[in-house]
Amino acid sequence: MGKINISFMAEDTFYSLKKDIGQYLPYFKKNKTDSQWINDITSNPTYITKRYEIEDFTLKIPEGNNDRLTEAENSKIIYEALKDLPPYVLANKYFWAWIMFEKCYRVALIMMKDKKETTFNNQWLGASTDRRGFFFGLISRMYFRVALTIDETLLDRYELTDYVLENPSRFRELSWRNIVSCRHIVRGFIKGIKKVNDVYNNVEKGVIYARLAKELSTLGSIKVLDFISESEIIEFTEKIYIGLLKEKRLI
Repeated sequence: MGKINISFMAEDTFYSLKKDIGQYLPYFKKNKTDSQWINDITSNPTYITKRYEIEDFTLKIPEGNNDRLTEAENSKIIYEALKDLPPYVLANKYFWAWIMFEKCYRVALIMMKDKKETTFNNQWLGASTDRRGFFFGLISRMYFRVALTIDETLLDRYELTDYVLENPSRFRELSWRNIVSCRHIVRGFIKGIKKVNDVYNNVEKGVIYARLAKELSTLGSIKVLDFISESEIIEFTEKIYIGLLKEKRLI
């Protein structure tokens, strides 16, 4: 498809949307495939072109908001297109606003379960500018789920990615915590729960993942997780996970 320059949404457009997102709900509902209406929000240019280039991409159209298979395919498409961008771009809310409206508009609307004011504010413009905000974002979280789970040491580098995308609750509770910044911790956590689930035929409950993520964070308050190996994270996760399953009498 060729290369394109990335852009950032202009600040005045971004904050006009964020401030009055409720009044723009009819525009989203009326324009389900075309985001050009956003160009009329302010008299200034909607986007600011940047020097970085990416391979242009087109997402597959999901059948509905629970189409996990298409979401997984699109997550990989987004990751492959954006993976070479510098961290400061990938952590910029104006960049993700451009991606949402210019490259992923139709898909993002289909993926939304509830098209309410708060949902648009959280999933399109971010509830905050920190890590938690990016994991609220419909498209940004798709990228980061892949970026944090891809593993070049495996025969299928997307093995852990597919496992997470199949059931995002396996990763969601960890994504809210600071330790998610360390890829080896994320991969060790996912490998640990996968090993246990494979042995016990996928006996899993979301509330247990919340407890498990908390236990891993507690370990981080005792030790410097940056210096703990991935294999140690796997062993710790297995041990605690099995203990929690026994506590709930699930095994």
